[in-house]
Amino acid sequence: MKIYYRPEIDGLRAIAVISVILYHTKFTLFGVSLFTGGFLGVDIFFIISGFLITQQIMIEFKKKKNFSFISFFIRRIKRLLPALFLISLICLIIGCFILIPNDLVRFVKSIISQLVFLSNFNFWIYYHNGYMAESALMQPFLHTWSLSTEEQYYLIFPAVLLLILKYLKKHLIKIIFIGIVCSLCLAQYSSIHYPSFSFYMLPFRAWEFLAGSFLAYCKIFSKSDIKFKKKTYSNILIFLSFLIILYYITFFKSEYLHPSLYTFFLILSVCVIINLNNKNNFIIKLLSNNFLTYVGLISYSLYLWHYPIFSFFRHLYGIYFEEMIILKLSIIILSFFLSHFTYNYVEKVFRGSKVSLKKLNFFLLPLLVMTVLSSLHIIKNNGYPNKLNFTDYQKKMIINKGISTTSEDKDNFNTKTKPKLLIIGNSHGRDFYGSLLSNKIINKKYELNYFSAQVHCIKKIVEDKKDLCQRTLSQDKNKMSKDIKNFLNSDIVVLKTKWYPETLEKLDETIEFLLKNNKKIFLVSDFPSFNLNKLEYNPPINFNKNFQQKIFFQRSFPLERFILENNRFPQDNELNKIKKVYYSMINSSVIENNKFLIQKAKKFNIEYLDHFNLICDTKKKSCLISTTDNKIIHSDTAGHVTENGGNFIVKKIIARNWFNLK
Repeated sequence: MKIYYRPEIDGLRAIAVISVILYHTKFTLFGVSLFTGGFLGVDIFFIISGFLITQQIMIEFKKKKNFSFISFFIRRIKRLLPALFLISLICLIIGCFILIPNDLVRFVKSIISQLVFLSNFNFWIYYHNGYMAESALMQPFLHTWSLSTEEQYYLIFPAVLLLILKYLKKHLIKIIFIGIVCSLCLAQYSSIHYPSFSFYMLPFRAWEFLAGSFLAYCKIFSKSDIKFKKKTYSNILIFLSFLIILYYITFFKSEYLHPSLYTFFLILSVCVIINLNNKNNFIIKLLSNNFLTYVGLISYSLYLWHYPIFSFFRHLYGIYFEEMIILKLSIIILSFFLSHFTYNYVEKVFRGSKVSLKKLNFFLLPLLVMTVLSSLHIIKNNGYPNKLNFTDYQKKMIINKGISTTSEDKDNFNTKTKPKLLIIGNSHGRDFYGSLLSNKIINKKYELNYFSAQVHCIKKIVEDKKDLCQRTLSQDKNKMSKDIKNFLNSDIVVLKTKWYPETLEKLDETIEFLLKNNKKIFLVSDFPSFNLNKLEYNPPINFNKNFQQKIFFQRSFPLERFILENNRFPQDNELNKIKKVYYSMINSSVIENNKFLIQKAKKFNIEYLDHFNLICDTKKKSCLISTTDNKIIHSDTAGHVTENGGNFIVKKIIARNWFNLK
């Protein structure tokens, strides 16, 4: 049995890669995001890979009653590594000129992780915010997580399949079906409780690969292929399946559970089109046209090229990139051009059986050695921070530790003489705890401790002794046990967090739980967080010696920009203008959240502490941005503060007699 070329499968590959590119382009129309489900193109790739690889193994086994792993892996190496290694090295070189030090170090670590087929683990561990998060768009090799997942599949699946073919061939289809069901059930559960882990890892993607394997079995070993006697039924089903695929690509959202039962019909629809390959069908003809089949052929190179190019330009233009429609279209054209070159002069050259292993190694080994050695040198030198060329004054002013990085976790409450004050919250709570912990007056009156959790989860954590809100598999049970014990022993609970909608929705339930446990409650407002999109960008005149300086400048707050440009601290009149700029950048949700919190404090008759008002004056429309000795307060746009800022704020807390300190 021969494997015949099926152009419609390349057409499906084209649909997959185009949808992924459109998703990463982030086009909008009248403020509405387009192609919100484009990332599902990866799932289509997984099905196709499962189908083609399983078909290849089964046909070889059917002919020879055996299967050559060496030949299989050599084919995979020829297919995948030449383009990957070449693009990795080119992107590394570009990254050295564009990325600022911290970003460059993260980037080269992601390159190394991909070279050892562990990119999905790397991004799960380091970028726990998930694939769709805005900051993820700045990671040039984030898209390689799917390649690692696929490569892991290639390492595991052939061996498992061969064992089944040799010893359990009669039960193969049942085993594949059970594998699909088990993996899908795991994906459904994990997507609810551990969404980022589920998104990146092979066990929760296996059902998509196995769906393709199921089709391959039906094609090769099944006596009755899945077909319809009447072509009309087949045509209708293909048409509906194509519409479903387009619907998912256009309207599915990253907030939905994925992979999960929500995407079952997408997977099913792709399988229908692969299986019912009626050459006279309009959709099959559409997928088989010259343009789509060629895009399908270059889809691997296109997938590799497009994401780092978009990422590099996002670094260059920052928050202003998303409005540059012409530039985005130009990047798509550039990606196609580079992919055309890579496919014809790299992929096709090495894919054929005529290329010897010696020639393959002669090409791959130098690329690998240069990439690895360069990456290790970059990591050793911390991304070459001297490229930013700070003056001594700029370095002293700009490089600040966050208050949360300087505060240490304490053990259990242990004093019997002082009231026990427990701060509960996310990173904002950690900042607040760090501020209070740094002050002797507060420590003299209270014993302080910190419980790291989303506020709306505290009830479940204490009652069930499990933090499902953490959404990782690396929960520290000892720490959780300590936190729960501290909660039970605490006298006062301070709710200080970045207030998200889900936390606000469940605030009544949380407060009622705390009151039931006889806790005195302090409800602390949202702290100012900022949106740099509201800031008018004027390119630097002095701080513009290289790309890294320009990128660092555009990511900086207005006060830091002034210091970078002028190498001095602003005078009073200049500082007052900058303070008003900060106020204009405040996220509107902060104001609305605080109004809501005030109402809840009144409803439950608990104390409300206006953390926002310590820094920002709503009447003057101005925010404090530096301490009395001209040290920077704000460390990032998310509402975190520097060590100096935290110490400054705690003095204001004492002055206002919060927690009855006087």
